[in-house]
Parts: sequence; C-alpha cells; structure tokens
Amino acid sequence: MRKINKHFLQILEVEMEDLQEDLNDMISIGRDQLNSGEITERVYMSNTSLFQNEKLGIVEFIHIIKTTIPDNFESLEELISYLKKELRTLIKGEGIAPAIKIFIERKMLKVTKYVSK
Repeated sequence: MRKINKHFLQILEVEMEDLQEDLNDMISIGRDQLNSGEITERVYMSNTSLFQNEKLGIVEFIHIIKTTIPDNFESLEELISYLKKELRTLIKGEGIAPAIKIFIERKMLKVTKYVSK
C-alpha cells in the first residue's frame, strides 16, 4: 500500500504542474483577448489576479506533496484525507481562492482512479 501512496504523490505532483500550465494558458488567452479588445483591462487584471492566486496555491500545494512522507499513511484513503485537510488549511491560511479546491480535488480523484487499477 505504501508503494501506491508514493506513486500517487508522484503522479499528483505532475498533475499539479499540468494545472499550473493550464493557468498560464488562461493568462495568455486573456492577454490575447485584451489585445484584441474582447475584454477590458479591468477584466483582464481581475482574471489574471485570480489565476496568479490559484497558481500560488498550487505551488504551495506542491510543497505539501513533496514534504509528505508516503510511509506515514496506512492507506491511500488516509493519505488523501490528510492532503484534503492540508489543502483546506492552505486555502484559509494563505488567502488562496477557494475555487482551486475543486480543481485539485478533481486531480486527486483522477490520480486515485489511475493508481487503484
């Protein structure tokens, strides 16, 4: 089981990096929309601020993943429960946009399905 926990954390870290790239893409799309006049500077700045905040949350969550010791958990469920608790603490303590919780938990579910096969 602990091997599954280690594998889960490794894949989850890759998924978090992918999520960061998605947010970078959203910032780039917003810049293009601003330059083409589709959105105002105010909308662009608001959206970019949110995306940067979410990226910060992901960076901090990656740090949690990297410092989590897989052998400390008897089961994958216990590990996931711990990560969700840490994510809630991160969101509240660092002022991270709560929407990021949905994205990260969706990634955790995806990785869970993969490692449980």
